[in-house]
Amino acid sequence: MQETRLHMTLLLRRTGWLVLFCFCASLGLGAADKAPAWLEQAAALEIREEWKEEPAVVLLDHKFITVDERGKTTVRRRLAISVLNRQGTRRASENVVYLTEGEKVQAMEAWVIRPGGEVRRYKEKEALDLSLADNDIYNEARMKIVVASDEAVPGSVFGCEWVLEQKTIFTQFSEYLQERGMATADFNLRLMVPAGWRVEPTLFNMKQEPRFESEGNIYRWSAGPLDPIPSEPSSPSISALVPRIALSYFPASGASAAGPSFASWNDVSSWLTRLNDSQVEDSGEVAQASSRLLTGAGDEWSRLQALARHAQDVNYVSIQTGIRRGGGYRPRNASEVLSKNYGDCKDKTNLLRSLLKSAGIESYAVAIYAGDPDYVREEWPSPQQFNHAVSAIRVSPGIEAPAVTEHAGLGRLLFFDPTDNVTPLGLLPETLQGAPGLVLAGEKGVLMELPTVPAEDNILRRRIEARLGLDGSLSASVSEESTGNVGVQEQKLFSRLSEPDYRETIHDWIVDDVAGAQLDNLRTEPMQGGRGGRFKLQVDFTASSYAQVMQSRIMLFQPILVSRRDRNRFASADRKLPVQLEAQSFEEETVFTLPPGFEADELPASLQLSESFGDYESSCESQAGELRCRRSLTLKRMLIPVENYDALRLFFQQVQSVEQAPAVLIKH
Repeated sequence: MQETRLHMTLLLRRTGWLVLFCFCASLGLGAADKAPAWLEQAAALEIREEWKEEPAVVLLDHKFITVDERGKTTVRRRLAISVLNRQGTRRASENVVYLTEGEKVQAMEAWVIRPGGEVRRYKEKEALDLSLADNDIYNEARMKIVVASDEAVPGSVFGCEWVLEQKTIFTQFSEYLQERGMATADFNLRLMVPAGWRVEPTLFNMKQEPRFESEGNIYRWSAGPLDPIPSEPSSPSISALVPRIALSYFPASGASAAGPSFASWNDVSSWLTRLNDSQVEDSGEVAQASSRLLTGAGDEWSRLQALARHAQDVNYVSIQTGIRRGGGYRPRNASEVLSKNYGDCKDKTNLLRSLLKSAGIESYAVAIYAGDPDYVREEWPSPQQFNHAVSAIRVSPGIEAPAVTEHAGLGRLLFFDPTDNVTPLGLLPETLQGAPGLVLAGEKGVLMELPTVPAEDNILRRRIEARLGLDGSLSASVSEESTGNVGVQEQKLFSRLSEPDYRETIHDWIVDDVAGAQLDNLRTEPMQGGRGGRFKLQVDFTASSYAQVMQSRIMLFQPILVSRRDRNRFASADRKLPVQLEAQSFEEETVFTLPPGFEADELPASLQLSESFGDYESSCESQAGELRCRRSLTLKRMLIPVENYDALRLFFQQVQSVEQAPAVLIKH
């Protein structure tokens, strides 16, 4: 999976990174048997009628932030959540992330006000103190968490208040206005900076801008009521939907102790390049390893492939130290990663760059966000927008692959993710395609969109040979070849599961369409590398009663045997969010050998559709004792606005209708 902690310098806070500076007032935490006044007031709020079917509602989310002259910050948060049903009880929790080096959670308490008014208080010593990342060998980032889901029955109100002191490495942070996309009655963010400092806000995903007030060096943003973000299939990531405020603050002249400020992407690139390039090595053990790996690799592609494969094979493990000093952005020395054979995304990227440099091949580190191609916004230059590292390798004009793009200043670049140990060189993981990545080339660094694999390179080709018996029985052989990211997904499924579990998954897919099917043989040919990726699958199966036989002379059956493995995601008539389509193609040919004496009497109608987002075609024809059916579907990578949802839904309704239509055979 993609690395999600390039910048552990920042504090991960549920749906985003939290680097906060807060206004430190007296806590006023409640007594052991009584909730504080602010929580009682929040609990008394009337829930909006249209929110009452939600699992939980945020009644109050207040953050108070302050910054001193040296950049030391304190954050205080008050959070109140109304639990409305059993599903909402799991929302009765809160956490605060801190670094063991120089940071401290000054206070943390929580309460549950049950429906009858009884109060359960959670003192600070009851909060769990956990490692932030289980798969890191060592990480300075830890998390204090209070979980009250057992006490917060439906009708309860959960509240929490905490105070954190910290020192960040640069003068930026961002905040989501909605906790996990929940309906929010009252959001309030207050920032106080030293006199003479400048604050610049940037707003994302805003249907309506928050209310803003300022007085001297105190800035305040408030919003609410905010409707919940619904969960709908094929919708954009929640981070691209939840309203967000990004703040950059710039110290007065001479106040450099607060850390670096970034006014442009060139500034960000210069800062990150210094941290990354200082760790690239091209001598000693690294040079020897590069020479050894290139033994027998003749042409340019073979050389690149040999080094890339080695970087992929390095175990993913993370050690996060010196985070406040930039350790979350600075990779470990390449020789150390090579000798110990483990590292995180930036370590694996740095090792690959070092191996390439030893081979005389130029490359750059690329900062990117994994998981949401729409997360990074050009208008806010900040390292905080990234959580992953990949590489950009300079290649010759002779290298052609979906992950190659041309840049006027940096040349021909092949993007590659060494953390993903399945996606081969030449392709990019689907979650990175089209995403803005910052190529770290010092002052010449540029934020550019990574290549997108076109639909024709993401294709599943399937051929089915089937035979119908006089009694309606079926024997069939399904042969598939998946290329591009479709092949990568098949390979990942195959790699993740044991052989019995994989067989069961394929069996379930067949049985969903062919009741009572029995698998006879299952053969796979996993990816062996290459520029496009390729996965092959063959499944042989039988079913004792697939076709319905009437009076021994009429046979009724569905000529579309198995699904494309993507069920209709757009059955609902209502849609509130845009639809994110991914580029893909599908081609299938099915050849039925008909029972002796039977001929086709009725066949599904042919269908041809063409829309801005995709094309579909299907047909069936009968000749010489055979029934031959073909279908194809091509979808483009596109964001479909809500106002165009009806056209998308109609498209798939028509597809579903023709694919479920039966064929009728008559015996002559």
